[in-house]
Amino acid sequence: MSSYDWRDLQLVAAVSEHGSLTAASKALGVAPSTISRRLDALEAHLGVELFTRHANGYTLTDRGEHLVKALAPMLEGAEEWARRAFSSEVRGFSYVTLSAPSLVLAQMSGLFAEFFEDHPEIKLTILEENDISDLGQGGADLAIRVIPQPDENLYGYFLGEVALVVATSPAYLASLESMEDARWVVNDYSVSKKTVSRWERSSIDPAKLLVETNSRHVALELIQRGCGFGVLPKKVAEEDPRLIIVREIELEQPLRLWFLTLPERKDDPELQKMMRYFADKGRLLL
Repeated sequence: MSSYDWRDLQLVAAVSEHGSLTAASKALGVAPSTISRRLDALEAHLGVELFTRHANGYTLTDRGEHLVKALAPMLEGAEEWARRAFSSEVRGFSYVTLSAPSLVLAQMSGLFAEFFEDHPEIKLTILEENDISDLGQGGADLAIRVIPQPDENLYGYFLGEVALVVATSPAYLASLESMEDARWVVNDYSVSKKTVSRWERSSIDPAKLLVETNSRHVALELIQRGCGFGVLPKKVAEEDPRLIIVREIELEQPLRLWFLTLPERKDDPELQKMMRYFADKGRLLL
């Protein structure tokens, strides 16, 4: 390598130390996409792979380990300069990553705006995610999840139960001669472990399925546009003039909304600010 940018070497060291783009991003105050792009460019410049990318993070290759060891003394001396180069404009902010299901995020958009006004010192990354495992894998600091009960290795606040209904557009409902003729838009039909999917599979004739999608936004829009019946949170259906409630649903196991983090993070003051704020305000949305 004929020339290099000290900041790129800091990125290599940070990703090596923390094991993922998300964790390195928090340590340096740099967007994960920026880290990824610069690492790719550095590897292309060197003509070698420094990291092996996998689902749970990044690990050094043999050549990567050699580079990190060789540069350790120089990186230690340049650390203060590199830190200033990257974070002089963002010093003093705290970075928090929150993940939540898409419809929950849509309902909470107004609360996010209020929170930013009250707490400008917190910079929030919002991820659309339905899987609770992202907390344990370092992908999120906080997670809002609709689950019956969180695992004992998680800490958080119970926000309340989520009531579900069958909803459709008024025009589609008016077009039906019989409820038995209704087509369905479903999300969870093939996911046997989910409470909603069990209700769908026990209540809906497979021949009546029009669309199955893993996107709740897509399902919502199709229901709004009159493509069929679908299961939605009651609050969403009540507040949307494009929807009409056909009937309420009784589930074998209630769906509960939780605001969660890992136990070792429960005393983090910035996370506590967010959890208390949304625990208090979020209950108003149910």
